[in-house]
Amino acid sequence: MEKGTFRYAKNLVHLICFLSGISFVSAQNAVIRVQLDTAIVTIGDQQKLTIEAKGTKGDKISFPVFKDTLVNHIEVLATSKIDTTYLPDKKSVILSRSYTITSFDSGYYVIPPLPVVVNNDTILTDALLLSVLTLAVDTNKVIKDIKQPYDSPWSISEILDKIIIGAILLIILSIILYYIIKNRKKKPLVVEEKVEEIIPAHIIALEELQKLRDEKLWQEGKYKLFHIRLSDTVRIYIEKRFGINAPEQTTYETLQNFRSVPLDEELKRKLRQLLTLSDMVKFAKENPLGNENEMSIQNAFDFINGTILILNTDKEKDGKL
Repeated sequence: MEKGTFRYAKNLVHLICFLSGISFVSAQNAVIRVQLDTAIVTIGDQQKLTIEAKGTKGDKISFPVFKDTLVNHIEVLATSKIDTTYLPDKKSVILSRSYTITSFDSGYYVIPPLPVVVNNDTILTDALLLSVLTLAVDTNKVIKDIKQPYDSPWSISEILDKIIIGAILLIILSIILYYIIKNRKKKPLVVEEKVEEIIPAHIIALEELQKLRDEKLWQEGKYKLFHIRLSDTVRIYIEKRFGINAPEQTTYETLQNFRSVPLDEELKRKLRQLLTLSDMVKFAKENPLGNENEMSIQNAFDFINGTILILNTDKEKDGKL
């Protein structure tokens, strides 16, 4: 009979703790306590769920970690740092952590047992009950419109203040307009024309070739990059000087277009050599000899310098480039 009475009292204590939001669990030498600030809240209210673990000094205790949801319909807004309290016996210690929670749905929600790890052993807390209530609405009262603010009459001093401020602003505006109109009449309108300096195509090309030669790319084994830049420089020059769309054409198409251009055959041969070798390096992955690379860039110099003289001669005859 006494054992039955003890079991009944124990179950009654657990029930009271469950309904009040407080729960104790003990295992080994550790005692785990979990509690809510209150077991009954209103929608949107915030409260704290606190877990305390009492153990001996040196115990390794880990609390559960939540991202943003404790359980369905209960959100975790913040998690505190672990607070440590040493008891007077200097052997026992209490660690605690609080979780700020809230809910935006009314109802009764059970917070399931939460895991607390003590020295590699997992201890589950007892479950808690949280009641979330809606806001109370008195349906007996008549719904009324929101009252609009009343307009208060202006006093004489307020009217005078507004008149004075308006007059001062009008005077200031008039003075500003006067000086703007006066200065506009004195200063003549000057239109500056920006003149863009046009650099001849042969100067750009020769500078690019000299820069390419100084970089010594093919001497460092960068044959493909050397011939790509060499070919592009010459093709852009041809487009600007002769109007031939060499950058978008194949070598064969470019050379065909030069058949109708009055150009020395030796210059055409040099152009054919450097463009053909560049194609072989870019597409056939050929590694030319040093004298072939030097011949290509020198032929590019000769072609550009040679076509400058021809274009100048045509200009003198026809009066245009």
